[in-house]
Amino acid sequence: MPFRSASWLLHLACIAAVGQAGCQLSNRSYRKLITIQDTNFTGAFELDLNAGVSCIREVTTPWGAAFQSMHALADFYEQFYAFRTICRDPPNSSPQAEASPFNYGIFGSARGGSLDLEAAKVDLIGTLRTRADGLGKDRPVSIMDWYVPLNSLFNRLRDAHVNFRNGGTKVDAVLNSFIFCLKDDITKKAVTVKVAAQGPVMPDMEAVPSFSADGRRMTSIDGIEPMRWFQTNLLENSAFSYPFKSVGPRANHMLRLGSMGFAWLGSNIGDVSNLKPTVKVDFEDGSETTWSWTWLLVLKDLGRLSRCSLTNGTCYMEWMTGTLDTPGSLYETGKEAWELLLKPRVASPADSSEQASVLSNVLPQIPDEDMISMLRQEPGVRELLGIAEEQVPGSHAHIRSLTSKDLEPLGVELGAGPPPGDDEEPTFNTSLHRLASRIWMLNPEDSPATATYGFFEIKTDAKGHAYVLLKLTRFYLTEMEGAGFEYMQGFIDLWKKLVSVARQHGIKRLLVDVVGNSGGYVNYAYLFVRALFPELPFATICNEYDRPVGSLYESWHSVDPKQFLNVLNDSVAIRNRASVLTAERLDDLQAVTRALTSAGMSLDIFDDEQMELLSSVLDDLDMLTIAPEDLQDILVKLAAALKSFGNPFAQYLNAFTAKGTEFDPYKQIEVMTRGGVENVKFTAKYRVEDCALAFTQDMIDALDEVYHPFEEIIFLTDGLCGSSCDTALRTSYLISKRLKQKNWQRMKIPRIDFVTWGGLGGNAEQAKSTLSATSFPGGNVQSDAMYSVYNPVFLTAMFGYLLAKFAGAEKQMHQLDEFKYEVPQYPYYASKLPQYSQSALYQNMLGSDALPAEYLFFQTDVYLPEWYYGVRGMPQEWNESELDRMHQDAARAFRQEGIFLGASVMQATSQPSGPGEGQGFPGARVGAYALAGVAAVSLVMACAALYVARPRLQSHLPVCGEESSTSDE
Repeated sequence: MPFRSASWLLHLACIAAVGQAGCQLSNRSYRKLITIQDTNFTGAFELDLNAGVSCIREVTTPWGAAFQSMHALADFYEQFYAFRTICRDPPNSSPQAEASPFNYGIFGSARGGSLDLEAAKVDLIGTLRTRADGLGKDRPVSIMDWYVPLNSLFNRLRDAHVNFRNGGTKVDAVLNSFIFCLKDDITKKAVTVKVAAQGPVMPDMEAVPSFSADGRRMTSIDGIEPMRWFQTNLLENSAFSYPFKSVGPRANHMLRLGSMGFAWLGSNIGDVSNLKPTVKVDFEDGSETTWSWTWLLVLKDLGRLSRCSLTNGTCYMEWMTGTLDTPGSLYETGKEAWELLLKPRVASPADSSEQASVLSNVLPQIPDEDMISMLRQEPGVRELLGIAEEQVPGSHAHIRSLTSKDLEPLGVELGAGPPPGDDEEPTFNTSLHRLASRIWMLNPEDSPATATYGFFEIKTDAKGHAYVLLKLTRFYLTEMEGAGFEYMQGFIDLWKKLVSVARQHGIKRLLVDVVGNSGGYVNYAYLFVRALFPELPFATICNEYDRPVGSLYESWHSVDPKQFLNVLNDSVAIRNRASVLTAERLDDLQAVTRALTSAGMSLDIFDDEQMELLSSVLDDLDMLTIAPEDLQDILVKLAAALKSFGNPFAQYLNAFTAKGTEFDPYKQIEVMTRGGVENVKFTAKYRVEDCALAFTQDMIDALDEVYHPFEEIIFLTDGLCGSSCDTALRTSYLISKRLKQKNWQRMKIPRIDFVTWGGLGGNAEQAKSTLSATSFPGGNVQSDAMYSVYNPVFLTAMFGYLLAKFAGAEKQMHQLDEFKYEVPQYPYYASKLPQYSQSALYQNMLGSDALPAEYLFFQTDVYLPEWYYGVRGMPQEWNESELDRMHQDAARAFRQEGIFLGASVMQATSQPSGPGEGQGFPGARVGAYALAGVAAVSLVMACAALYVARPRLQSHLPVCGEESSTSDE
């Protein structure tokens, strides 16, 4: 049940004195810094593992704030999180049958990609409530006893779409005064490691990981093999956020940070009590060192703001505690509005003085990226950690290092001129990144951030046989990165050029590099699938989704509108109602209307039309009496506004049936067993608008007769291809496997395989057992719940309550009161509502009884036994030699040999054509794509004829062939 109480106000009188024995600072642990590049660091204290924990333990919050925060999070995720019950015990769910030929393991089972099966079982809601109720009442609570454990709890979900902070909370601001790092006690720097395979790199061969630090090869850490130590202490430790369900991708993500230096912002660290403070490290040359877990208390601005003496740690912690006596911005701005919504009347003096010990119930980067961002921006932090700027991807020095002849630490020659001076802005190296030979989807030179969606080019394998390389960096760019680039049309243009070049030269092999691609736009993902399978219909390509149905929806659905709707056309009832509206009752109606209007304005949820309606209602109430016709006019307008909102839970959903008809999936509730819980309610399954946008007439016309020639496609990943990247690649992959297994004859189906590198290493079987090719399929991430979820609910509650109040519908007013109280609170310290997976994605090809893709372990097909650096991100972060090496290694996984292109042909294909350099290959397109076959052309023309243009999906979306997503044809 949701948490409720009578007031927003916290009882803050019970702030106990901070203990004197906790945070001990000394001059010996102080590291003094000076101003570096205009960044002023007054210094930092270096604390060992236990001393740092002792300091953080002294920071306390009022009991009510901790209690409310955890219950508010429990209420929120119970109502909206798509995986709120399956996360309790993933294998204990039904139905879970998969269509032939598939048989994937389930996260939390022996074949689930993670070795710690118990850690995969997360009773998120129950644990939040139990911990909240277990707090000592009416006394301050250390953030080590409630907030820091929240990190560990949410980290165990291994879901990159979930972030209970979502932009940071007030507690995060305190914790980020601390940096947690792994420090080498001899070099006094953050530990940096790199790993490489010993021996040749051949597909499905064994990878023996060789770890090095400071140029020396490690043989053991704390007496065990290095990869095993990292797996135990970091990858499977919920103190650290590695939001990938299989361990292999966690390893690849960890090693990216390890190449710069192991350091984390304090707000991203969970319970570290199971870490050994110091470990011994042995090297192959017989030398040794020790590594220590270390906290840095960074005093940037802290000394000035707190006015504490330099070594007075208790003073610093008391000052931090004082900042947590007040709520976060979201709670602060919303509390008055929702006091009015919950009890819409004019506040009396008694209301303002009411206090209680708890709060009232009131109506989206992966953590390591936060640390990388700080390292880019804060030279003082780099100095503290001993991390060189050139080790930080995206920093000026890193870009300069990639354009130098002597690249450290890889020591490869990139053929560029001398680097710019330290005081010069790095420039994009046109020669280095082969702008002339690559066909770009947004030329990096046209992006203010030198960003791109990707490129393609012709490459040859070790035997000289040609293939097309398509590198996709991300499925979205920020507004600054994209600079107005239209990504849907941009991909179509790129794909047409790619297909034209491949067909012209008879190339039938395609390598798609999505290493480090974290996803983006869903419509772009489904357009990618359509490009590979242009003849398949909407129902086959577009996967199904559903959403959880919680008590909030059921409370709204239980409101019976008959009483006040019947009044609208009943003149006798309206006269009777008007006759009992005395001056006193009209004053009450006016007070309620003003209160709700004020609440809505504070929350900024009204549009101009709604404000005009409320203003006119208030004007009508200025009179001492109200005429029946005026009352009827008010009721009609309020009813029209309420009707226009429809189902507030589906307002921005835009769901479609398999035949392309828009519908409300909340009207058909499905019941399943999830996580051992029976009768868990979900909406009917639906297709999303984002996929429908790949089937508009413009998109159909754009891909008409664009038949690619590829018979074999490799998807190259590091396991971090997530979200929309997973949607694009996994959907394409499963379509290929299913239709090939069914010997589908309508079109040529390419063979698609995943090739994934790195992970934990070992032989191919061992590596694959924990290495998924893609990660966090989710469904869709909701990072702006205020706009997309709460605002529609607020509007419905407000106008529904006003309509019931004017109509005198007491029963409905009571039902709406219950509905309002079901809406989860704002967490006390939050700046935004939490981020979460809003819907679950089900892969069509797995059949109607498969579990959500988020909880299936999709093992890679081919293991590439190596680890690569400088191959992710944007062009300025690439090490071109490493990119070429990775692509050459991956090309060995092609099962069929390609054609041999002579040197003259390869040289010709590197020359641009058309007005823009690097924007096209020469040569005419092959007319009519005869090799696609007459049958294929006829089919796609017949399908296209069935579709009609529809602006932003205002009419039905027809489907060619009406076959189901699991058709055996």
